[in-house]
Amino acid sequence: ELFAGYVYLAGVEPHSLEAELVDILGRLHNTALQRVDRCAAAHGIVAHVPFADAEVVDYALSIPVSLKLRDGVGKWILRQALAGCLPAVVLARGKAKFWEGAGVGELLREQAEASISDSDFEREKQLPNGWVLASKEELVYYRVFCEHFGELAGLDWMGRSKGMPAAADSGQGARRGELP
Repeated sequence: ELFAGYVYLAGVEPHSLEAELVDILGRLHNTALQRVDRCAAAHGIVAHVPFADAEVVDYALSIPVSLKLRDGVGKWILRQALAGCLPAVVLARGKAKFWEGAGVGELLREQAEASISDSDFEREKQLPNGWVLASKEELVYYRVFCEHFGELAGLDWMGRSKGMPAAADSGQGARRGELP
């Protein structure tokens, strides 16, 4: 969000990148930060999120986007600043979304693939509010949501991560678990 680390941001036009970063930053309260808060609270721990500090955010927003994304490499300025402090393998790796970094994504995807038939997925993937689920894994999550809260027609208040625009443009749906 602050330093253009997501893969899809490399495809955003340079003149639109700053606005895109501000947009995804504005969604954090309803997506990633909400998940951090809920997961930490569920286990009785306090999560510290130093990049969410107001002064860090203000400073990061003042950095030109050309230093955040350079030659297709996101977080370029962070990588430069931490060169010599972190191992090269850490500096070179890409950003992992919360669910990817937790290490259970593949297990959940496999379980969803095994438990939901193709015909059930095709029948249920269109939600009442017009959203189209991108995967059987998303359908599992939606079913659990409905079990607890019932089926709601307007889910505008619910946050979803932005995904790769190319997936939405192609009509293929979003990349695993992401909304375009």
